[in-house]
Amino acid sequence: MLKSAQSLASEDKLDEALCRLESAASLTPDSFEITYNMGILYRKRQQYMAALQAFEKALATNPSEPADLYYTKAITHHELADTLNKWSHELAEATQTEAPAQRQDSLDDFRTDMAKNLTDMALPEAWGKLDANALKGEAVKQYQAAIKAYQDFLSSASELDKARDDAHQQVLTLEETVKTLSQTDLTQDNPS
Repeated sequence: MLKSAQSLASEDKLDEALCRLESAASLTPDSFEITYNMGILYRKRQQYMAALQAFEKALATNPSEPADLYYTKAITHHELADTLNKWSHELAEATQTEAPAQRQDSLDDFRTDMAKNLTDMALPEAWGKLDANALKGEAVKQYQAAIKAYQDFLSSASELDKARDDAHQQVLTLEETVKTLSQTDLTQDNPS
């Protein structure tokens, strides 16, 4: 089932691929490969919360090489934060130029989009102002976990020099991303 789901996903038939993986997961719920691939498909569908839950479940299977999974999870957090930031800016722009009825439609659309991506997320302010800095903080933690995993690999691996150089480059890239993300204020309504 995994191979057929991957084949469907490569043909951009994400819904069918996800159905196959969900069926496979019901038979083997502790499969790292199935859970990880479900997370990838959710991420492609921009269902970031479902993707993050799948990645958490995949991590719980204690994969032998967790660094890539931590990196993918950090990227997913980053994409979620970017999406939330984009939505808040679009909503702010739309409400400044729209008539009251259109403004309400924009708010309703925003809430619908938020519900899709925040399913099962316990944020009391989910319908109000989002606590984007909390999401940013979680993304920073995930990047730091990925950095640690790469650093552990660098210190203990007896792999080929190329693999060590690639991992070192990933650490530098992740550190730069953490620095940039840490300096980004996601709560501003309109950047000047």
